[in-house]
Amino acid sequence: MRSRLSLLIGYYGDLLFVKNFEAFKKSTSFLFESVGVMEGPEKVVGLQCIDTLKTITVDSDVAKRFLSFLPEIVQMIANLMKIVNYPQFFEFVLEFGKFFARVLNEQILVIFEATVARVLDEQGIAEKVSDSGIMRIGKCMNILRMIVEK
Repeated sequence: MRSRLSLLIGYYGDLLFVKNFEAFKKSTSFLFESVGVMEGPEKVVGLQCIDTLKTITVDSDVAKRFLSFLPEIVQMIANLMKIVNYPQFFEFVLEFGKFFARVLNEQILVIFEATVARVLDEQGIAEKVSDSGIMRIGKCMNILRMIVEK
């Protein structure tokens, strides 16, 4: 059910909750909270929510509604950076950073710090982990490169 809700938000995000900001904010929070689920059958929900976030955050009609609570979104991303292992999440963060680079200003530093912390964590366990840890470091480096270039 939650996966379907995420899919619905992805398809109709530009039409949903246009006049109800609180409902829009809650639906966005639902997407971010669901990304943090990394085990069991709920993993599918997390992956679908990442895909939905990738879709709606770069949709210009929806993106402008994010501006009023961008600091909260940035904090959610920073918190998820610590725990999420899905490669798609790092791709989402990269696209999010590119799309909102001009308006994030100092908020981009929150994402930068969380990404650096993740690289340091991954380096600490990279010798014990398979290629997935190395891949996450590469994805994080892409995010850091994007931030420095903006």
